[in-house]
Amino acid sequence: MSSSGENGYSTSARPSDLPPRGLKVLKIRPESDSFTDGTIPSCRGAEKQPSAPAQFRSLYHHTRGPTATMHLLFSATLTQPITRIEGEEHHHLHHVLRLNVGDALLLSCGDGRVAEAVIEEAGATETRCRLGVMHAAYNELPVPVTLLQGVLKNPGKVDWLVEKATELGMTDFIPLATARTISHRVKTGRLQKLVRAAAKQCLRGRIPCIHELHSLTEAMAVLAGTRLLVFHETASPDSTPESLAWDARPLAIFIGPEGGFEDDEIALLRSHGAEVLSLGPRRLRGETAGIVALARVGPAVRPIGNDGSAGK
Repeated sequence: MSSSGENGYSTSARPSDLPPRGLKVLKIRPESDSFTDGTIPSCRGAEKQPSAPAQFRSLYHHTRGPTATMHLLFSATLTQPITRIEGEEHHHLHHVLRLNVGDALLLSCGDGRVAEAVIEEAGATETRCRLGVMHAAYNELPVPVTLLQGVLKNPGKVDWLVEKATELGMTDFIPLATARTISHRVKTGRLQKLVRAAAKQCLRGRIPCIHELHSLTEAMAVLAGTRLLVFHETASPDSTPESLAWDARPLAIFIGPEGGFEDDEIALLRSHGAEVLSLGPRRLRGETAGIVALARVGPAVRPIGNDGSAGK
């Protein structure tokens, strides 16, 4: 019969999740930044930044610009020199991100502009931030890119599509009702919330606009002066996004629903000057085709720098 050890556990069958004998176990007080014996600081307090000097703590030590480690929040306006953050963004800033006075962040009103800022005051219902450098077109492509997608029958795939398209630079999303469209229901309010969250996550200054359902004819009417790119299996193998020449016009990318566009729809697009391009020999799902098209068209239109100047 096994005997009982000093901790009350069987000495012949010691549980594997217990620490080895002789190892001192330190306990952490939930509301404290140190262990009970005061020897080792907890992780929660180890990374705390020093408090900011009077004005600006110079975002990123005066030498570095905004980085991917910064948080971006949206404000109704970007009023110099002080801007207020209220409502859901104020709650997110304090209760989720846990930012405090002196912390640096990025602010945008969703139109493409992004300001570097520092928190000056934090109240119960609003946060006041002092604005610094303003970027005119932060993390944006040099031309607006509209994605026109035949509505997919699975709403979850549409959600995924607009979220990823936002990360890739889409500025507008127009759901299309085509001959082979099965579903004609699009929850534009839900999609608008998704693209707002995606823009915040990927540090974009512009929140894409979600439009109501359009027919191809209606879409043509609102895209006057836009360069039209339609991806279809009838395209020449040599007609790829990488073959595109630079053009300063806004871009519109057309992707069909499950089953693709019909021949008369391709003819309609061609009659309006659309260029028919190929994504390769494989047959892609609708949501995949939209993302691949955006990813390949983006480099072809030369992304611009964060200061708004064109890249090389």
